Amino acid sequence: MRSINLWKNRKAIRIYVTLAVVVITVFQMYWLCSVYQEKKDIIIGEAQNILEKTVYEQERRDAVNQLMDLNAENNPALGNVPLELIRMLRKNKALKIQVSMEDEDSISQEITKRIADTVSQTQKSTNSKPAENKAIRVYKSMKSPLQTAMQRLNFSVLHFINGAKEYYPLRSALPDAETAPVYSAANSREYYQLQFNSLSVVVIREMILSIVLSLVYLIICISAVIFLMVNVNKSRRLMQQKDNFTNNLTHEFKTPMAGISAGIEALTNFGFLDDREMTLSYLGMMKTDLNRLIKMTDSILYNAKMSDGKMHLNLENTNLPGFVTEVTKSLKTVLDSRNVSLSVESTVNDIFINADKEHLGNVFRNLIDNSIKYSKDDAVILIHLMRQGSFARIIFSDKGIGIPNKYGAEIFKPYFRVVENDVYTVKGYGLGLSYIHEVIRLHKGRISLVNTREKIGTTFEITIPLTNE
Repeated sequence: MRSINLWKNRKAIRIYVTLAVVVITVFQMYWLCSVYQEKKDIIIGEAQNILEKTVYEQERRDAVNQLMDLNAENNPALGNVPLELIRMLRKNKALKIQVSMEDEDSISQEITKRIADTVSQTQKSTNSKPAENKAIRVYKSMKSPLQTAMQRLNFSVLHFINGAKEYYPLRSALPDAETAPVYSAANSREYYQLQFNSLSVVVIREMILSIVLSLVYLIICISAVIFLMVNVNKSRRLMQQKDNFTNNLTHEFKTPMAGISAGIEALTNFGFLDDREMTLSYLGMMKTDLNRLIKMTDSILYNAKMSDGKMHLNLENTNLPGFVTEVTKSLKTVLDSRNVSLSVESTVNDIFINADKEHLGNVFRNLIDNSIKYSKDDAVILIHLMRQGSFARIIFSDKGIGIPNKYGAEIFKPYFRVVENDVYTVKGYGLGLSYIHEVIRLHKGRISLVNTREKIGTTFEITIPLTNE
């Protein structure tokens, strides 16, 4: 039931995390699109204002040039009127000229008619010029202010007059955007319009900071979510490993305790105390079970000390080949009873290291015990010792069921047990290798699982610094 609840909670967390990432991503995309559209509208608005001012200024200059053609030499009856009008235009910048007469007798109707006819003919002459001349003039007038405001902004000018369209410098098949038409004050059938070819690039370039900040925010959020999921998975695995450890440890404790209890009951209730041989037999079995309890208790205490960082070593100068030989001899009874083949080889006789004999001895005892437990047939163990530079190198190998290489780092973590190769058919509680790893680390050495081609058996490599001579 607990595993089902864990699975459901994990599934709910995944759904929640996925939705959170999707919502954050959608929000960021919406925000970037809003900023993009806002900046695009601002650029088009600025271009629209510049176009209106440019067209206005161009038509004002055209009007001034038209009036300059009306001079006293060509039209003696006008006198200095054109010059006055020119000064009014230059001063007031008016495009439309409204003739007002305070005294109708001061200027004859003939003069008024001639002014109107002359301006009209000049306007027609100007409008009859090639349309692209005006488009070129508008483009050249706008290029500098537009590119100053928006660098690298490519645009074209569309000039429409009397049903004809002209583009300068090029016509855009699919423009990014365009301004609203700006109509001529002198001709309602004439207008100008800007078409942009790279507006999106300009907008995105101006949004670089916003895009970078958005990506940083998104990466931080997604990283936090991933970190949360990793921690949740680690906590879940640790909980499962601790549950397995508790179950296995309870079983491991109950078995020897039941044996001791049965032995005591047999001795006290069935009169075996009078039978010396039977008494010694039961006492031997109880002693074996008691030693198992002591061993398990020591393992738990060592693990607690390692977790608290309270394990300390009593180092002394030790000859490694002789020390390993003594450890294996102390296990001779167990090895013989299990038909274990154990060999110790050394390339040299003297390999001195600073070692805590109790803890380093437990390292070899635990490795040998694991090899025996995880061998389907009679265990075959080889311990090879050698010098390698300033280190003592120990190769410990067996022919057991092996450990997959993908668990090379995890096997040294507390409570971890491999879930492949039928490993759960063997009793254990996942503390042995973590204890070994910590002891080797305190000896300033390292232990690692060696990759094997045959995928049969397990090989560990241990390196410990040599004693300074």
